[in-house]
Amino acid sequence: MPALRSLVLGVSLVALSQVACSPALDWREVRPAEADGLIAWFPCKPQMAERPMSWPGVEAVTVRVLSCRADGLIWSLAYARMVDAPLVPRTLTGWATAWRARKGYDSVAIAPLHGRGMVVPEAGHAWALTARASQTSPRFGRAWHFSHGLTVFQASVWGDRLQESLTKGEDVTATFTNGLHFPS
Repeated sequence: MPALRSLVLGVSLVALSQVACSPALDWREVRPAEADGLIAWFPCKPQMAERPMSWPGVEAVTVRVLSCRADGLIWSLAYARMVDAPLVPRTLTGWATAWRARKGYDSVAIAPLHGRGMVVPEAGHAWALTARASQTSPRFGRAWHFSHGLTVFQASVWGDRLQESLTKGEDVTATFTNGLHFPS
C-alpha cells in the first residue's frame, strides 16, 4: 500500500507540474527600474520602452512600458512617476478614462486589484474591453490602474480570447495580476 501511495503521489506531482507550467509561459520575477520597488511576474521576458504621455491637467511625463507576447497574449506594465501627490489621482482617472474611450471597443468595470502595497482609487479603475467588430484584433483587453507613492501604474493583458480562459488549468491573468506586489 505505501508503494501505491508513493506512485499516486508521484504521478499527481508530475501532473500538477504539467498543469502549473504551460510550455508557452515561462513565468519570471521582474523588478522594474524606478517603479517604487514593485515586483511583477511576467510569463515571458519583457522588453522596455519609454514614451511621453500626458493626461488632462497633467503635463507630459515619461512612461516606462514593459511588455512581451506569450501564449497569444500581450502582457504589459506601464508606469510613470508624478512630481506632486495631487497629480496621482488625476493621472489614474485620466489613464482609466483614455483606456475606456478606446475607439472600437466597449468597456465594463471589473474587479480592481487589492492589497500588496497598492493604492487603488475608490472607483476601482479596472476595466475590460471588448471589440465591437469581430475582425478587430486584439478582441479583448483588461487593465488595472493603481499607484504606490508618487508612481502610477497600468497593468494590462490583450488578446483574441478572453484572458480568464485557462491555459492547461492555469488562470494566466490571475497569475499575472497576483504577481504584482510591493515587498512589505
